[in-house]
Amino acid sequence: MSLKPKQRTAALLLGRGMTAMETAEKIGICHTTIYKWKCRHPEFKALIEAEKKYIQSGSEYAWHVHASAIKAQISGLIKVSLETLHRQMREGKNEMAVIKAATYILDKYGSDHISDIRGSSENTDEVELLSALRLVDGG
Repeated sequence: MSLKPKQRTAALLLGRGMTAMETAEKIGICHTTIYKWKCRHPEFKALIEAEKKYIQSGSEYAWHVHASAIKAQISGLIKVSLETLHRQMREGKNEMAVIKAATYILDKYGSDHISDIRGSSENTDEVELLSALRLVDGG
């Protein structure tokens, strides 16, 4: 048996998260009718479940897109932060703050990237500074 238009609409609304009471009011039927349709029409119940899965898959995709956008924003902020820190390390007046920041970076990320830095001739000053900071901090 094929679903009637009101049954199809009700199933889609239920699958999208509406309650039986809200759905019944929206399409102009008694809420007990919805419960009867669920019991008597397997295709009604199947359409509800299919719509739930469809909505969920769309939500997961939207979440993935949102998470990717946040990750890109964080990457941008990290780049700006590193540029600021780099500038402060070169020009900074507060040497203790610079030493603390550099030491933190070394402790957190240094071991993974020192070999990358050493491979570049343009970063010789940075390598020497990083090595000196490790010695000063006791690392």
